[in-house]
Amino acid sequence: MGSTVTRLDSDSLETTGISSPSAPQNRHDLESWSLDLWIFGSTLASCIILDSIRFSSRMTPAMTRLVILYGMGGLSDVGRHAVQVAVEKRLKGEVEGIIKVLTPYPELLDEPNWNCGCTEEHKFTEEEKKLFDLVHVKDWSDKSLISHFKDATAVISCVGNRQPTFMGVKPDSWCSLEGNQLVISAMKEHSIQRAVVCSSMGINEDWPPAEFHWAGKAMSLIFTVFARKAYRDLADMENAYRASDLDYLLVRPVGIGEDFVPENEWHLQTEKHKDTDLHMEIAKLDVARYMVQEVLAPTRHKDAVVIGGIKKDRPKPEKK
Repeated sequence: MGSTVTRLDSDSLETTGISSPSAPQNRHDLESWSLDLWIFGSTLASCIILDSIRFSSRMTPAMTRLVILYGMGGLSDVGRHAVQVAVEKRLKGEVEGIIKVLTPYPELLDEPNWNCGCTEEHKFTEEEKKLFDLVHVKDWSDKSLISHFKDATAVISCVGNRQPTFMGVKPDSWCSLEGNQLVISAMKEHSIQRAVVCSSMGINEDWPPAEFHWAGKAMSLIFTVFARKAYRDLADMENAYRASDLDYLLVRPVGIGEDFVPENEWHLQTEKHKDTDLHMEIAKLDVARYMVQEVLAPTRHKDAVVIGGIKKDRPKPEKK
């Protein structure tokens, strides 16, 4: 960035109401002239300082202040990892203030294993715990929760899941619509524009899921037979954002299995049925990294993306 030089001539000074003092005509005017000169110099310096402050404030980007929501199940595990990534960004100064974390399951953050392929156990230090405020949600319809969104600039929402009950979830964990209705109301009340939201492959116009892989047929069976309510919950949630005037991004992960090791990379499907370079394996942490990246430096607006891994042959690191 180049430097900016401000020229102050007699015309520009007149516009600020500052007039340069006239030189003394005799000795009797010297004392008065010196006082005028001091006032002129002080006023001019103040104007320059104030203008510098205004210029600096225009050039300094607004810092991100985050609210993160997670529930239970594989999609919600992405939310737990988003908390981890946000804390890392906070330590680097890329996120500002205390991170608000809303969840019905606060105890899940204390578990060492977040049902993932991360090579190290999850644990927050006491200093890191001071960087986020954990709010226990008992009912997503509780309007008092909206107060926790005050002063936030962006939201990462990972409530709800796509798992049938025989995979260990309860029907009340299909709460993506209810949880995100709270988010939408809070964003409107507190003038928060950006939301990055975890959904699923195969929702709405992305049907059928993962058309390029046999696992997509299995997911189709789950959605049409065992988890129809879960599908409807996610589809209605997406439609709620589309009916709003908010800046949202719907993130639809493919396979986020518990054995997939984070690689800090991902692939976004460019066109359904044509882009088949999407790898079905992607770590929950990598999906979370993408979601946090999209609130810090948004690239897609009022859009939906299918995210997976990058196809390539290479040995994976061993899990410790």
